[in-house]
Amino acid sequence: MDVVTVMTSAILDNKIALEERIKKMFQETDPSKIDHKQIETDRKDIQQRIRNLVKLCLEKFSNPEYLLKFARNMNNRKEMEIVLEVSDKCLERIQHLQPLRKQRAPLQKEYDAVLADNNAPNKENRLKELKEQLDKLPVWPHFASLFDAHQHDSTKHNIVLVRFYIKKKKIILLTSINMVTNVIFFFYRLLFNE
Repeated sequence: MDVVTVMTSAILDNKIALEERIKKMFQETDPSKIDHKQIETDRKDIQQRIRNLVKLCLEKFSNPEYLLKFARNMNNRKEMEIVLEVSDKCLERIQHLQPLRKQRAPLQKEYDAVLADNNAPNKENRLKELKEQLDKLPVWPHFASLFDAHQHDSTKHNIVLVRFYIKKKKIILLTSINMVTNVIFFFYRLLFNE
């Protein structure tokens, strides 16, 4: 996960550098000599690289703890769309574990009990039956505890906080835009006596 974070950070650094070069170009270059198509192509290329890397991250990493770490890192970089996409995947992954746990935990508990009981009748047959039932279930993720139903509660709480922080920033931004718009209209009316 650290490698993906570093790679994503590098691409985001390239994005920032590109925007700074574009800004400088607009300040120092004759507008008729600026290649707007090239600028747009460069922006699309970086956005595509970011999307591909995030997609790879979401396909390869299913551990909610890793996804939370990645979402926090992207939140620090103010990449709201990425944070929302990663946090959705994180919450989805946590929700996906519960039904799997409900299927597997009772079978595993019974398997462990039969295995530990040296006096169990038909022990070998029962173990074989239980093993076959367990093998038919989806593979249990290595990062999840089978018997701890609340293992990811703090992760869920933290990912919701990251999402709330983004929504809060958007609300503050919208409120600020509203305030600026009201001030502009106020001065417009004042200047033009409307």
